[in-house]
Amino acid sequence: MEKHPYQCFENEVAQAFTKLGFKAETMPDNNPGFDILISDNNNQCTVVQCKDYKRPITVAHVQALYYFLDSNPDFKKGLLVSGSQAKKPFAKTVDLLFEEDKNKDGFFQNIGLAVLKDGILYSYPDMIPDIPPKGTPSKPLSIAVCALKGGVGKTTISAHLAGALTLSGLNVILVDANPPQNSLIKLMDPGSLDKNGKFNPDYASGIILPNVINPIDCFPLDYWKEVKSTEPNKFGVVYDCAPSMKDNDSWVFENVDICLIPLNICPLGIGKGLTGGKNCQSSLEETVSEIRKINPKIKFYIVESNKFAAAAKIKKGLELRTQVISLAAKLGVKLLDSFIPNSQMLYFWGDQPGKLAFETFAGKCLPKLAFESLAEELMSEILP
Repeated sequence: MEKHPYQCFENEVAQAFTKLGFKAETMPDNNPGFDILISDNNNQCTVVQCKDYKRPITVAHVQALYYFLDSNPDFKKGLLVSGSQAKKPFAKTVDLLFEEDKNKDGFFQNIGLAVLKDGILYSYPDMIPDIPPKGTPSKPLSIAVCALKGGVGKTTISAHLAGALTLSGLNVILVDANPPQNSLIKLMDPGSLDKNGKFNPDYASGIILPNVINPIDCFPLDYWKEVKSTEPNKFGVVYDCAPSMKDNDSWVFENVDICLIPLNICPLGIGKGLTGGKNCQSSLEETVSEIRKINPKIKFYIVESNKFAAAAKIKKGLELRTQVISLAAKLGVKLLDSFIPNSQMLYFWGDQPGKLAFETFAGKCLPKLAFESLAEELMSEILP
């Protein structure tokens, strides 16, 4: 009799645990509470639930396992294994659900979450051997958001890219690398500045994300340079750079791998002969040239900011886009498929300190979708 695909998935999970040195016993169909029982060399047992869905594990699944363990004292630990992609760590949502209980009953010690991909188990937290999740960088990612031209959305893109990378599972620091203005700190975490405008980490509250307990740390560059060596677990650093090269610290470009250049290729009024395309071409050329003098190994990517779909379709818009793509190819710079659309939510995102334009209205959030797409494309470009 041919096995049901679900049973095949259970067997694949069991085989993956066996390869890792565990004893794995699959349970009969419809066994209450769990599908596999695994044990280590010390005969410490863990129950495993398998969810071979096309969507990530939901809070309801975690909650069911939580209550199963709570009502079955013979079992001390549980693990949920999914066959779906886990772009956003399940634990982020679980943290929110069990915020009141996270210090009770050792919840975070009792339940683990994992995904099976290509026969390999990737886990959170470390309840099975420590294997870095697929797509996690071997060293911290460092991205400078820089364009030697004002008004192209560097601060907006820096903050929201850091937010999207955090939602994708990376532990991210956001750095205000525009010392003359410190506009990012003033906008996102004004309470961290004393009356003289000096940063005080004791009063920093960071950037708040929906459904994420821990905020994103937002530091000025001089403070980050002091503490960088003490933050080994940060897997992403996004620098919001100054629009003038003389105001940028060369240390930033010496210590980053990627430079993301925001360009407003087709501005408002393009049909009336505005020269936005010409200006952004000269800005692109100057940005790449100046930064390569400091670090020739940096990879450059362009993201189109404040994109108006209608402007991109008219003849002038198509011409400017072609010119920018041609210049980018000449400079060895890639124009990303992802773009930041014109959105009223992004015009008002700084009205509440510490909050990004990621709030959902009528079930949608255009900026959140755009920046998650940008983060995913960047990750696919720069990770093996």
